[in-house]
Amino acid sequence: MSSFLVVGLGNPGSRYSNTRHNVGTDFILEAQKKYSFDLKEKKTLKSFLAEVVIQDKKVIFATPTIFMNQQSQLQKFEIPLEVHCHQQSHKLGLSLQV
Repeated sequence: MSSFLVVGLGNPGSRYSNTRHNVGTDFILEAQKKYSFDLKEKKTLKSFLAEVVIQDKKVIFATPTIFMNQQSQLQKFEIPLEVHCHQQSHKLGLSLQV
């Protein structure tokens, strides 16, 4: 089974909701609505995480609980992954693709 890690970067708190600073977090929240999963806080990783299977692929969704300018504090992982980058202009809205 293929595995994917989807990390939605952003800032915590409602102040940054639906802003260009939170497009990554907003993407994770849209995926949460579409695929009905629960994000659980993992304090040691300073993140919320969920692990789901979508179309026979293991997908780990993560969104940090700390501000963007502090994210160098996040733990580093050595995980063999195929990296894909998806970016969409905030003005055009979010695009969720699997």
